[in-house]
Amino acid sequence: MTTKLFLSIASLFTSISILKAQETATLEVKNPPIIVETVFGDKALGFQTTFQKKLTTAPKFGIFAVSDIIGTWDKDDTDGFMVQGNITYELMKNFNLMGGFHMATGVDIRPAVGVIYSKGSPDYVIVFNPRYYIDDNGEMEAFLMGEYKPKISENWRFYSKIQAMYAAITNEGNPHTRSYLRLRAGVNYKEISFGLASNFEYFGPQKFNQNNFGLFVSTALF
Repeated sequence: MTTKLFLSIASLFTSISILKAQETATLEVKNPPIIVETVFGDKALGFQTTFQKKLTTAPKFGIFAVSDIIGTWDKDDTDGFMVQGNITYELMKNFNLMGGFHMATGVDIRPAVGVIYSKGSPDYVIVFNPRYYIDDNGEMEAFLMGEYKPKISENWRFYSKIQAMYAAITNEGNPHTRSYLRLRAGVNYKEISFGLASNFEYFGPQKFNQNNFGLFVSTALF
């Protein structure tokens, strides 16, 4: 029942977006780049892409998508993947409503709703994204990311990032399902960043811990 309701809402959003595109003249929209990051760690290879774009002819609407993959070197450790895709609507500056789907290791495809607050400049980026999964479990998730990259020279910047996520099933007394803390420190040259990486990953109600330390490289694809 909830899935049918979600699909109906998604269809409504899509219809409104098409009407807006037909009625609005083409505008110049400044979209952030697609970010692709790879981590070469002692325990695993990590890969993450972040896609956030607004529609040129209907800039209130956009798409926000993330994919995250962990492939471990040791078969006794935990592999994992996560993919989400969302339609966004700008309610006010830096603040967007979102609705879409989420799928991950051991979990069926689930509809989700939430909000995204994002703000940035050449020196910093802040993103906060709480969301709620529309299913019988009542799972909630909160995502926070911050980047700080002050200028060193014409083409070089110091680069640092903190990224955290926490998910729990509220219908079962808040048992933990998945969380992590990821830290980056290095340098940025034009659209490429690289340096040291630390991942602290936790799985399931028992918070099984799996850490990963190594090097990262990321690039901004425009």
